[in-house]
Amino acid sequence: MNINDAFPSPFIVAADLPDDGMTVTFQGVSMEMFEEDKKPKAICHFEEFNKGMLLNKTNKNTIVEVLGSPETNVWIGQCITIYPTECDYKGDRVACIRVKLRAPTKRDVYSSSVAAMLKAFGELGVTRLMLEQRLGIRSITELNPQQRDSLKALHARMVAGERWPQPEPDLTGWVGRDNGELVVQRGTDW
Repeated sequence: MNINDAFPSPFIVAADLPDDGMTVTFQGVSMEMFEEDKKPKAICHFEEFNKGMLLNKTNKNTIVEVLGSPETNVWIGQCITIYPTECDYKGDRVACIRVKLRAPTKRDVYSSSVAAMLKAFGELGVTRLMLEQRLGIRSITELNPQQRDSLKALHARMVAGERWPQPEPDLTGWVGRDNGELVVQRGTDW
């Protein structure tokens, strides 16, 4: 059990990200009022997450530099790379999220979508090997767009309560040799 599951955050936190970071696509930015300091704060929303990321001044400045505009409507559909690190906050060293100071490459975007998919399935108890076997591929990085769409649909069904698809039962029964020839007996009791 991941103990972080016992204390879920309504926002993206450093623990939600792979160590090498993740490329994300902007869906929009909203403002929310917070009781403790009675000030509105900006929340970034990404296609890859169901929760938003609190936007601090450091990350805002980096995003503006990477995307070239302070207008958040220009950010929609654009990609940035966020990564977990540590920073000083009110005298303590804490886990935080930062934005990389370079625009992501196409490879970053693809690798990040694969990482996001593996993380999403991992939260449901599905391993990389299970996905590769299900698709009949050597590596999850070989996915074509149709296979990615198929996995996205499968993930949505599993989130809605469907179980991981079980393989068809092996009806071959027992395999042996008879006078050198391969013999398959169907329906053999074990």
